This record gives sequence, structure tokens and C-alpha cells, in this order.
Amino acid sequence: MRSKRIALPRQADLMKRSTLFTIIFVAILGITGYMWYGYLGAPTDTGPAAEDAFTRTLAQLTRLKNLNPDTSLFREHSFTDLEPPVIPPEPDVTPGRPNPFAAFR
Repeated sequence: MRSKRIALPRQADLMKRSTLFTIIFVAILGITGYMWYGYLGAPTDTGPAAEDAFTRTLAQLTRLKNLNPDTSLFREHSFTDLEPPVIPPEPDVTPGRPNPFAAFR
């Protein structure tokens, strides 16, 4: 009687199969993430509270648009005479050893 040999998959076939499963997994993960953040994201509130917030924001923007700051401060003599502070140069420091982590001799 002759015994039947069980055919084991070759290494190349296993690599192709694992690569295919990895690609499918990444695609499913990407689609799930897109669906989660794209379609199922935070719902937009269109109720009266949202309209009130929009009205307040619009009023604040209108006030900012009509704002006229007093720029005469920048033309005053006391402001134009200001000079930047003098920063003293850093002292010359001789560095230590070339490699501080090297062993002492």
C-alpha cells in the first residue's frame, strides 16, 4: 500500500496569502476609519443655540471691523527715541575635552 503525501503550501504561496490578507485588513481599516470620521462624526447642531452662537460671533466680528485703535502712541517722541537693549556678547569659553564621555587617561 502506498501512503499519500499531504501537500503543504510552499513558502511563496504563504507569502502571497499573508500579503493579500494584510492588504485586505489595511483596506478594511481605512474604510472603517473614513466611515467613522466622515459620516459618523459629531453631528452639526442647527438648533436655536447654534443660531445664537452664530449671531454673537457675527456681532463680535462687526465690532472688530469697526475698531479704530489710537496709533498716535507710535508717533510720540518718547516712543521713537526708544533703542533696543544692548546685549553683551557671550564670553569666550574654552571647551572641555573633545569627548566628555571618553575615559580619563
